[in-house]
Amino acid sequence: MKQSKALHLPRIIVLGQRKYPRRPLLRATLRPHEMYWEVVDARGRVVRAAESPVHNLVLNQTWDDLIAAHGFRALSSYAVVGTGSSTPDQSQTGLDAEVARTATVPSGESETTAHVGGGVFEITRIKQFDSSQVGGQNLTEWGWSPLAAAGSNLAARELFRDGNGDPAVLTLDADQSLRLIYKQRVTVKPGPMTGQSGSFDLANVGTFNGTYWLSQKKALAPLVFADYAARGDGGRYTSADYGIGLHRKTSDLVAAMHSGNDVDYIHGIKQTFAPYNSGDRARSTEQLVIGENTLNAKWYGFVYVVNASGADLDGLWFDWGATLDKDNIHRLIINAFTLLTWGP
Repeated sequence: MKQSKALHLPRIIVLGQRKYPRRPLLRATLRPHEMYWEVVDARGRVVRAAESPVHNLVLNQTWDDLIAAHGFRALSSYAVVGTGSSTPDQSQTGLDAEVARTATVPSGESETTAHVGGGVFEITRIKQFDSSQVGGQNLTEWGWSPLAAAGSNLAARELFRDGNGDPAVLTLDADQSLRLIYKQRVTVKPGPMTGQSGSFDLANVGTFNGTYWLSQKKALAPLVFADYAARGDGGRYTSADYGIGLHRKTSDLVAAMHSGNDVDYIHGIKQTFAPYNSGDRARSTEQLVIGENTLNAKWYGFVYVVNASGADLDGLWFDWGATLDKDNIHRLIINAFTLLTWGP
């Protein structure tokens, strides 16, 4: 950095090192969900259905472990049913007596993910058990899981209930199927394109008061970004990779954020993440070093991005309120910081 001859190897320490308390940049919440059930006959007709949506518990292991392993969207990949009847409790991890689980979407139906506003995303799942799985069963409990294998890996669990909210037995004929419709909501804050103040401590230089944003140039970008961040998935950023990477700017950061123009990718630099410990409910980065002979240019800030299905989804933008001229005798060091926290 062209600051003075006395400075050597200055470091950028992001959000909460030394003078300023560390604080998370992003916060994701997962709301208790609604589930509807439908009994389908051999001709594909709905012959019985829930009188009202059934609410359910998000289990403790979801917050403590499953989100860190699978992200948010995958938590409801599999519908699960059983014949147990214990009172649902957040400490539970599976059904009392699992009968079947499925990831099958019925013919003619489709699952959706949509931004409903204000950083709130709704994921709708539609799964169907065929008669060979549930025909002739007396079902009493259900749940959702990110995994195909039966066992103690549920993200949510409840009992089937009648219109009064009392536990009910769902008895199926031998040729009947069961369809479960599940609505899951995830809120990612700060809201898209809402600037938040952040202090950036530049070692040997001083404190820069900057701003960060959660971009939404693509509607689902905040949710996708939160998914990758929760899992600590940060592969090298190239056109073929998935993960979280870094950008540099060659023009005004805010203008680039809105337009998508004048952005250069950093290829071959891998952002790694600190190991996750059960119960952390947070994901932190590890120190990232950009070497002396790498990306020597004028820097306005940087962006953590997701490269999903070959299309980059800009995620979290940082503008540190000034420009820095990186040259070939200095390194840029971005210290570890908390990127995302999550909870109820």
